[in-house]
Amino acid sequence: MKSHVAYPRIAAAAAAGVTAALLLSGGAQAITDSVFKYSTVKTGWYSIPTAAMVPTTDTWAYSDSVFGSELSNSGGACFSAGVNLPEGATVTEIRAWYKSSTVNDARTFFLRTNLPTGATDSIVDQTSPDSTGTRKPVAYAVTANNVTNNGRYSYSFGTCANNSTTRFYGARITYTYTTAGD
Repeated sequence: MKSHVAYPRIAAAAAAGVTAALLLSGGAQAITDSVFKYSTVKTGWYSIPTAAMVPTTDTWAYSDSVFGSELSNSGGACFSAGVNLPEGATVTEIRAWYKSSTVNDARTFFLRTNLPTGATDSIVDQTSPDSTGTRKPVAYAVTANNVTNNGRYSYSFGTCANNSTTRFYGARITYTYTTAGD
């Protein structure tokens, strides 16, 4: 029976041989490029659950149901969440899931704030045309101010409801990118 002590020695000797072979053949090369560009455009999604949303003031009564699956309020409340997308990503769509019995009650907005000046741009600021009282997604195309610039701007998503029966279930931001990150 062979001793288990022999196996680490064999592995160490094999590793030393590989190291010696690399050194004799010119050594290993390291990737030092700082830009990793994909040959084709990739699609990404950034999800915003109800648990990430915070009220924009402390005067509204609201409820975030168990496990953050539904956000409701006493009417007239707005909620927002910070959004962190990759540098240079192109935002193509904002999609939010609502249930509303009142036309134009559920409001969706996506904002960018200029960090040096404090000016805020509304990239999306729309209301839902649905009043069926059923859970549905509402999608908004994004065509202006849609390339992220994290060095200059911060980004946020928000929702408002004027009716106590309106429910918000979450949102998703669709974006495209061509590099491996910031």
